[in-house]
Amino acid sequence: MADEALQLDRATPLLRRFVGTAERLFTVSGEVPLPEAVKDIQAVHAQVVHLRAVPRDGEVTFEGWLMLTFRYLPSTAEGINEHRHFLSFTTSIDLPAAKEGDSLTPVIAVRSCQATRVPDSSARFTVTVDLWASAEAFRSEPAHLLLNVSGSGVEVARERLSTEECVSQATAFQEINTIFVPAIAAAQVERVLVQIEDLQETLSADRVVVRGVEHLWILYRSPENATHVESVDQRFTLPMEVEGAAPGMRIYTTALPGEVQVDMEQPDRLILRTPLSIHVEVTQLRDFDVVTDVFGPVDLARAPLSYDGYVGEGQASTMLENSYAVEYPVGQVTRESSTATVGPNGLSVEEDRVVVEGIVYSRLTYVDVEGVERERQLQEPFSLTVQVGGARQGMVARAQTSVIAISQEIDPDNRNQITLHREIQTRVTVLDPQRIQIVRDVIAVHEPTQQALHIYRYYFVQPGESLFDVAKRYGLPQVAIEAINELAPNEPLRFGQRLKIPVPDDQAS
Repeated sequence: MADEALQLDRATPLLRRFVGTAERLFTVSGEVPLPEAVKDIQAVHAQVVHLRAVPRDGEVTFEGWLMLTFRYLPSTAEGINEHRHFLSFTTSIDLPAAKEGDSLTPVIAVRSCQATRVPDSSARFTVTVDLWASAEAFRSEPAHLLLNVSGSGVEVARERLSTEECVSQATAFQEINTIFVPAIAAAQVERVLVQIEDLQETLSADRVVVRGVEHLWILYRSPENATHVESVDQRFTLPMEVEGAAPGMRIYTTALPGEVQVDMEQPDRLILRTPLSIHVEVTQLRDFDVVTDVFGPVDLARAPLSYDGYVGEGQASTMLENSYAVEYPVGQVTRESSTATVGPNGLSVEEDRVVVEGIVYSRLTYVDVEGVERERQLQEPFSLTVQVGGARQGMVARAQTSVIAISQEIDPDNRNQITLHREIQTRVTVLDPQRIQIVRDVIAVHEPTQQALHIYRYYFVQPGESLFDVAKRYGLPQVAIEAINELAPNEPLRFGQRLKIPVPDDQAS
């Protein structure tokens, strides 16, 4: 700044903005051995577990596992048996604007799953799973804003932008110790997969409490060298100090479990130690009046600003009620967990509304009338319409969808029939990505030759005229004409070019 007579009001908020989205279809296949000869496959279900999504420069990499659940008729026995198998996968999708450190909203949805018997085999099947992967990337970075310029001889033009400001970020670590009582020798454990579910956050002054459920799948070999899978849940609570947090603010949470350590401290129980990293970002909606032009004898530094204009938000819920037949009569339901995932092309922004479509994945654990624990994987589609005033096609929507209520009902006359009731709730925010030209700084102040300038007339350049000629014609500093027309110093003019000419106050009418 060349002149202390001008006062500049600046701000450097962290603005959270939408970087981009990408999606792709891909296929995972593999050969799966079942534990016995199979007469017929009744159903095969695939679920994504242990998913990790990592942003890199220009792409997003997904790593995870498919849990395959086979329900089949054995060749040598009556009834339907169940077997679970795991396949790993890795894929990447191009997201040119992505950078390391971006926050992600990753989704992988199963589109189809098929099992084909391997020729001349009674127990081996080739499984082919088609999946859809998508990722939205967001970034919080400082924006250097000029909010006002005050002083003699200048007038300021400003534009209001409503956007999302990052108030604070924090990361905390916790080790979750899960005690698994049915003893499995630690040496027999081949792998432990983790899924963090049912995340809930509570905000208070400078504090966030994150609660959730850690679901573990333990793959181990029996003394007969057969592969088995056991599962166990562990609830956790992690309090975090987050400066600036307050009730009513928005929060974005990422939970990253580490490699599970298997420990056998006592002969009758297995200890599973899971390091868990929780990252939270707390934001609020805020209005900024930013300087887009300064009229007067000044030289300006300009720059583009990209931000997400806040349009509005809405909330809606719906009830899903579905009845299912189970193979074994239900004695008691011990756990039913459900998660809602927005599916392919699941967010459609229309006039004054957003349509949200996806799938609810449920895992039902129950004890049958003989006292044997059973598990059933289920999935159902859902659709919600959320009213958001001002929404239009071409805008961007973000949705936070969750299952907020679950209940079960066993048919007393047919204990092989169970009805699940689930309430699905979604909160949608609609954004209008904007890119405007703002004034970043006043880099020089010149001695004014006229009074304060804030009104202009138009002038059309004549053949052979330069900026110097036009300034001399009107008795103005050349920099004033350059500034109001966003021209470089001594930029050549062309015949017929329209220029804004500042008008001094004493000549304005």
